[in-house]
Amino acid sequence: MDSPSKNEEIDSSQDPVKEQVEEVDEKPSDDVDEKPSDDVDETPAEDGTQPEFEEAEVSAPTKKATEPGLIYISYLPPDMTPLFVRTIFSKYGDVGRIYMQADLKQKRKTKAKYDRGNFTEGWIEMGDKKLARRLVMTFNNTLITDGKRTKFCNYLWNVKYLPRFRWTHLTERLAHEREKKNQMMQVEYQQAKKETSTYKSLVESSKKLASIQERKAKKGEVWKAPKPRKVRQRKTVEEMQAAKKRANGGKSNADEPRQKVLKSIFG
Repeated sequence: MDSPSKNEEIDSSQDPVKEQVEEVDEKPSDDVDEKPSDDVDETPAEDGTQPEFEEAEVSAPTKKATEPGLIYISYLPPDMTPLFVRTIFSKYGDVGRIYMQADLKQKRKTKAKYDRGNFTEGWIEMGDKKLARRLVMTFNNTLITDGKRTKFCNYLWNVKYLPRFRWTHLTERLAHEREKKNQMMQVEYQQAKKETSTYKSLVESSKKLASIQERKAKKGEVWKAPKPRKVRQRKTVEEMQAAKKRANGGKSNADEPRQKVLKSIFG
């Protein structure tokens, strides 16, 4: 048998390679159809670990913030302090600011403070206005107790819920009352200062007159006291009406309309 030539061996060895290349060319390319994603990089890291993807944060629904509510106490028994009131109301919820009006009739030595003194009325700020409304409905016209018998057990709560009333309104009212009080004190101070200066001037004038009288007496002269200064005052309304009545011959102006009506009727 004749041995195959070298050229035939090369041709036979190249045929399967050509067939594989043709098969690859005929297959559809999946890489061309898929669009590369710009946002996510899926290439593994150098150490072989897969990249971690960040999850989108889902915001939980926010709860509506509670609005504070104010409770007004119209009467406070003697020796009831803000500390006692806070102790009672803090059992039912959050208690904010407390303001109580000090009793002005108490002695100055026993000044009203947080834990002692007498107070007349007060305001309490609760953390939730719904809770404040429920507490008012529960406490009003009930005995003042904190779970045991106390010295206030014979008194009743007189409380009221203040709708649409905030702590700023209370501070504005207190500031207005404080300003009004300062203005009244300033007016009284000016009036007292004026009276004091007038009194001093009168004392000095009396001293001068006394010294003049002494000098006259030493000389043997008769001293005559000066005539008091006459001050012309304005007439009152009653005096002015009486003067008009005398000028009209004893007839008042109130009788004129009546006389006109009678003349128009009877002629």
